Amino acid sequence: MPPAEGVTDGEQRAASNRNEEQTEENQGQDAKGDKKKAKQTKEEKKPKKITLEFPVQELVPYRVNIDECIKIEREMQAADWEERMKADAKNAVEEVRSLVPKALAT
Repeated sequence: MPPAEGVTDGEQRAASNRNEEQTEENQGQDAKGDKKKAKQTKEEKKPKKITLEFPVQELVPYRVNIDECIKIEREMQAADWEERMKADAKNAVEEVRSLVPKALAT
């Protein structure tokens, strides 16, 4: 940079040193500001714990008839068994269909 008129070389160096010091101070302040921001975001991210106490009440409006429950369970098991048999029959038919073209080809 060419020296300005009426400004000595020493004055120019002093001015450039002042500019460098100011940029270093600004960078230091930015780093401090970044630390504060990071600390604030960490504090904001912490979940708050809320403890609630609920009363436990036992409500049994009627007695359970065990024989009726066993009957219903057996009916459900029979229905499941029938569905399984249907699925097995369908799979067997599909298996035979896939084997027939191979048997005819040979």
